[in-house]
Amino acid sequence: AQYLSSRMVEEKIPVTYPGIKTHPDFNLFSKMLNPEFGYGGMVVLDCQTVDRAFQLAKALQDEKFGLYAVSLGFSRTLISCPAVSTSSEIPADEQSSMGLSPGLLRLSIGFTGNDQIMAERFLKCYRALKSV
Repeated sequence: AQYLSSRMVEEKIPVTYPGIKTHPDFNLFSKMLNPEFGYGGMVVLDCQTVDRAFQLAKALQDEKFGLYAVSLGFSRTLISCPAVSTSSEIPADEQSSMGLSPGLLRLSIGFTGNDQIMAERFLKCYRALKSV
């Protein structure tokens, strides 16, 4: 997750991850984290719309980056769109007030694969979606 989010920052992809220095709570997380575990495995990307989030999730699954799933407990990388899955029972106005964009894509980074290869797979899919 640290490697992928760093690559996303280099590519100017708007990412939310507590291990990047631009995160508003980076200093707080840095004080609290266990150095053996780092900043965790959850990375968030706002694709702006549900359609774009689904397109990217499908491309990432097709590219063998991860699996689209509602539950995020597994050793492989899992992808979800919480606005239409785990948080779908929350009314749209409440989702908006809490900062839950309809296009939010949540990546639970797993233990499988090489960091560089997995980041390249993500970037390939993101760039393809961006060019559409």
